[in-house]
Amino acid sequence: MSTSKRIVIATCLMLASVLLADSFTSHAAPDKPAQDVNVVNSPSVQINNQRTNPAWVRDAAEPVLQAYQEGFELQLPDGTQGENGGFNVPAGKRLVIDYVSASGFAPAGQHMIFSVFTNVNSVLAKKHFIAASQQSEFGASAMFTASQETRIYADPGTLVMVRAERDGATGAARAFITVSAHLVDLP
Repeated sequence: MSTSKRIVIATCLMLASVLLADSFTSHAAPDKPAQDVNVVNSPSVQINNQRTNPAWVRDAAEPVLQAYQEGFELQLPDGTQGENGGFNVPAGKRLVIDYVSASGFAPAGQHMIFSVFTNVNSVLAKKHFIAASQQSEFGASAMFTASQETRIYADPGTLVMVRAERDGATGAARAFITVSAHLVDLP
């Protein structure tokens, strides 16, 4: 085969390749106004969620939650019926209290209650009582415990106060209260 025939065949093959490649290249359609799409039969979606390769899930309506926890030991000396503990909510954050737990020891025959106070929308919220029950008596002391899932809010820069009270003032008592919460950024 002569050199000129080879050049003609090579040129034809190259031209055919260019034309073929151009036919597979996407061409932008002219701009059309957006149209609603109607989905019928509402197809379901199944996610393969295996223990070894779990699917990540988050609530898009909730911003990233920042864990927050405070704990208190409150001493109620002889002659005192109640004692407070507290902390301030950081500026620019809303505190959402998710869980409160408490335990207390008072002289036998006395009863204890636990509560939380917060400020919401610049108003002191009502006292939130955390349901307590007597667990046992150890000689001269009675033990009380409380734990409750909650959704209690507190404004930025305000005082959150926890309180342990008893129905008598004789003898010494002691309480431990833990607040588990999360902080939400405010604009």
